[in-house]
Amino acid sequence: MEGQKNTCPTVEVKVRDAEMGRERAERILNEGANIPVNLKQTGRLPPWYDPQKFKKGQEFFHQNYFALFVSKLAGLIVVLAIASILRVLKMSRKSGDKITAYKRYMATIHHMLMWYDGDLEDPQSRAHKSLIMVRGFHCAASNKANGVGFGHISQKDMALTQFGFMGFSLLNFKLLGLKGTSDQIDGFVHFWRTIGYLMGINDK
Repeated sequence: MEGQKNTCPTVEVKVRDAEMGRERAERILNEGANIPVNLKQTGRLPPWYDPQKFKKGQEFFHQNYFALFVSKLAGLIVVLAIASILRVLKMSRKSGDKITAYKRYMATIHHMLMWYDGDLEDPQSRAHKSLIMVRGFHCAASNKANGVGFGHISQKDMALTQFGFMGFSLLNFKLLGLKGTSDQIDGFVHFWRTIGYLMGINDK
């Protein structure tokens, strides 16, 4: 009986977390589809930013370099299946053939590696400048999409794109052979939460 009592709180916590996750996902998919990306994000770090957690997230990436790239590749393929994201990519005319696609995604990798290596607290760092640059690309694409009648890039599309960079690694941790402490995994989530905030994803 004592053993059963000890396991109940764990089950309750898992059920509660699953319900909260489901509610948040539904809110992103439903409400987020009608809310544009935050174009007024200044590039300032969020008030909840924790440099130690952020560094733990960077450690987790470098400890699982290959497996995380496999995860990101799978995420990219899935993102291309989302019509609202795909039409913006087509509109940009920067990935319509082998050469332009190669340049686009190599540039994406280059920027991402700067984030995983850099210091966002330093406005003069390569990582911080890279984030501001990529955010500028997104703002320009959002305004252009709105100008041709697609509407601004939505919170939903930004969240799903971010999921492509980190979601599968969390959902398929063991399958991908990822290794890390709970602090590193928590740091990895914090890392991408910070990146998302700076890219204009609403903090809710």
